[in-house]
Amino acid sequence: MNQKKFNITFLSILIALTSIIIIYYLYQKNTNQDLTNSPKENKKLSTALPTLPFFLNQVIKPELEKQMKNIKLEIVANNNNYEGSLNLLLKDKETIAELDCHLPWASNRLRDIQSSEKIEVLLPFYFAKFSMFGRKDPNTINKIQDKIDKIQNNENPDKPLKILILGEKSQKTLTLRFLEQLKLIQRKTVEKDDGLSKDKLFNLTTGDFEIDEKKINFVDEGTQTNEIFNKFRGDNSYDVFISYPATTGISNIGQNIEIIKTLELPASPNDPIWAFCISLIAKKENSEDNKKVLEKIKEFLQNESLIQPFFQKNENFLFKIDSSLITQVTKNINSYFNND
Repeated sequence: MNQKKFNITFLSILIALTSIIIIYYLYQKNTNQDLTNSPKENKKLSTALPTLPFFLNQVIKPELEKQMKNIKLEIVANNNNYEGSLNLLLKDKETIAELDCHLPWASNRLRDIQSSEKIEVLLPFYFAKFSMFGRKDPNTINKIQDKIDKIQNNENPDKPLKILILGEKSQKTLTLRFLEQLKLIQRKTVEKDDGLSKDKLFNLTTGDFEIDEKKINFVDEGTQTNEIFNKFRGDNSYDVFISYPATTGISNIGQNIEIIKTLELPASPNDPIWAFCISLIAKKENSEDNKKVLEKIKEFLQNESLIQPFFQKNENFLFKIDSSLITQVTKNINSYFNND
């Protein structure tokens, strides 16, 4: 009798558990079908950097769509069209962020087009190896290095070092800070960072520095990032030019041109140079839905297992930012532009 009761009880429990499993399976199947069949919300991430679309399409997009099944992420590749990428962020409702520039440039651009839109850095992703480039020729490189050595020793070279630099205000500022770091020019005492306004920190001019024309000759001619390499290549009077690896065409480095010097990252996160990080930038005012997607993108861009292959592949052209600095650097960048 007891055995019969036990068998009936066991069978009842087994039937109940089986029923629960079947019901749960059918519920999950219907839920997944609903998510699959329901229209997905399209979000766009724009980049003008040639090095990023493959990484974003192969790594960030599938990871996001796997975790947020109602979202379709479109990577918009604006090859070297930085203004076009920013305009998408400003005017296209589906574009929730851009990953291709730094806030000093973007803020100056907003001012130029008289836009009242507020933007902010969500995450500094990397620092491009802003560099001085010369023609690939050992004799030429040696002559340039000799000029640099003499200037650093406060001696006059046979001829001034003729440098083609970027004309846009923020890019020129970074160039001047780079040359100051190399000890090729010196800041005027009254123009030290501590005494400058936030705006002036990122809009330095040659007039803010002691520059000996017997040693250095600057030429900018309003040069833009996407044209500086061609302008340099077409005029042999320039000794060097200063720009980013991506805008010179990475395939040209080691083929037609050589890196002579590279900007070194400052030790302190409070140095204004950090503002020139290539960053994930978004509108300050955003919908809750967009914020959730952006938080996920930020998470993926800090996930070592996801980003390590990208940084290994491009280690010659960019610096990875130490994770311990990111929070403070982000806060500082946004505070410079009154977006904190």
